[in-house]
Amino acid sequence: MAARSTVRYGAYPVLMAAVILGVAAAPWRDVPLAWLAGLVMAGLTAVALLERWFPFDPRWRQPDRDFPADVIHAVINLVVMHSAVLGFVVLRNWVGWQGMWWPNDWPYLAQVFMAGLPLDLSLYAVHRLSHRYGFLWRLHSIHHSSRRLYWLNGERRHPLHAALMAGPGLVVLGVLGAPAEVVGGWLAILAVHLAFQHSNFDYRAGPLRYLLGNLCTTPPTRSWRRVQGQYRFVGWDRNRC
Repeated sequence: MAARSTVRYGAYPVLMAAVILGVAAAPWRDVPLAWLAGLVMAGLTAVALLERWFPFDPRWRQPDRDFPADVIHAVINLVVMHSAVLGFVVLRNWVGWQGMWWPNDWPYLAQVFMAGLPLDLSLYAVHRLSHRYGFLWRLHSIHHSSRRLYWLNGERRHPLHAALMAGPGLVVLGVLGAPAEVVGGWLAILAVHLAFQHSNFDYRAGPLRYLLGNLCTTPPTRSWRRVQGQYRFVGWDRNRC
């Protein structure tokens, strides 16, 4: 029981700290974006194993013929997202735009969290609108079609809706002049966080819940409620649970 409690409260902060440290090492790698992609794969694998060993609801461990579809969604959405990042950088370089202002002299990790602000606000705002307006809801409802929670269904999204959610934030970062490896660093952190958030792993965020959205990030309170704004990382709105 003590070991399970340690895992329940310790897994999220320990694994996320490891991911953030891995992201911090990206600038010293030969191909930073490839390093970040590998880091995401390692983080997702860890969350998948944790929910297998410590499930919140053992019934959700049973296959529901959803895994192949969710894999396809994940691959397509990750390709769309990272292609958009690279596309902005290529377009910016092609037109000779250096950016309005970006703190290139800041430590890399500080730049990553700086990039997270407009990206996270973009995800939060479009997600909230998607629960209010029919056109956006029709795209977003795919994400709510799961009959169980597990580590991969956070990526069950319509590619157009994924682009609409991230697009405003990416445009802001493109205009500001954020480097691709900085944006990729935040997306790597976010991907592992979302795997936790949608997982069937019986975990608790502890005091971090006040930053991450009270108890909405943990399966026991989140489960099927699928409250508005579940995507956001930063506490834009604490009261929507």
